[in-house]
Amino acid sequence: MRAAGSWIALALVMLPAAGIARETPPEVVTIAPSAMKTMGIATTTARAGTLSGHIACPAYVMADNRHVVRISPLGEGRVLNVLTYPGQIVAAGQVLLEYDNHSLVQLRQQVAAAEAALEEARATRDEAALSAARAKVLQGTVLAVGEVQRRQLALRHAEGLVREKQALLDSSKVRLDELTSATERPDGEHSQIISPIPGIVRGVNVAMGDNMANRTQPLVEVDDLSSVWVVSQVLGRDAGVLAPGNRQVTHPGGRSTQAITSRIDTIDGNVDPQTRQLLVRSLVPNKSGRLRPGMLVTTELYASTPVEGVLVPASAVQELDGGQVVFVRVAPDRYAAREVTTGPEAGGMLVVTHGLTPGEVVVTAGSFTLKSQMLLTRAGGG
Repeated sequence: MRAAGSWIALALVMLPAAGIARETPPEVVTIAPSAMKTMGIATTTARAGTLSGHIACPAYVMADNRHVVRISPLGEGRVLNVLTYPGQIVAAGQVLLEYDNHSLVQLRQQVAAAEAALEEARATRDEAALSAARAKVLQGTVLAVGEVQRRQLALRHAEGLVREKQALLDSSKVRLDELTSATERPDGEHSQIISPIPGIVRGVNVAMGDNMANRTQPLVEVDDLSSVWVVSQVLGRDAGVLAPGNRQVTHPGGRSTQAITSRIDTIDGNVDPQTRQLLVRSLVPNKSGRLRPGMLVTTELYASTPVEGVLVPASAVQELDGGQVVFVRVAPDRYAAREVTTGPEAGGMLVVTHGLTPGEVVVTAGSFTLKSQMLLTRAGGG
């Protein structure tokens, strides 16, 4: 009992506020259970598990060119107003520019002329039909057979003319309808160029007053950003652990932002001889539009084969004497520094491949405090 009382007194004299005393050897730290909460020290039980190693890489965002909309005019005329600009986020149906559509005016005139010609042809046919009907009644009395046949022939000619004018009208209407599409709609004598998708304007290749005739470039290009390519730059020596289908985590704007999970789609077969890198691509969902073409991001590319071991929070591992240690509970109030070998880290967890067994209790939060006390003891500061 005297020995125990002396130890408690010694602990109070040495570290009255912290509640910590150190025993010999210095790799064991004793901490009063009552001091655990005060000092913010927490523990957890190590458990068996696996983690896949990963490679942290710089990466950049590219548009999916399969879903780029390149808008060209359906008619001819001069640009009246340009309502968009590169980099603008646009909604589906948003007007991008307006132009004076001469083709629209001409086709409407052709439709009107075709309708008038059809109406005239129908009137001629109706008149020929009445004449042929009267001739049939009067055949053999007032009219000769030849006259009856002539009127029947005139009727057939008039019916053929109606069909011809109807075909011309239908053709003109089809061409007029072709001036309306998912990217263009008439507005009086003008036409509006519209975006068929929500996205971001990549380029505008037209200005006010430009003529639409004989254009080789699209008027506007819009990127569909519902999914984008994230291209990681991987050192050739690291690429061997990767394969299509492996997990990828993308961090837009650093690790403080919410990560986006996807899968590796392609891995380049050739290493750039200058940078010693190859490109790894992943098609990443981007419904929120957080990722923009040209943006720089960081990625974690996970290896194909997971590493087995004992899982602990990464905060449990400390650097000491050029190695790594965890503080393992060896008694209710004693924690020993145990040298360990570690493997990959992911999601705040780390796999220990040697030096720790499942079920052992290790210090997590506050492990740095125990390390500091140990170093003070070695330096004779205890």
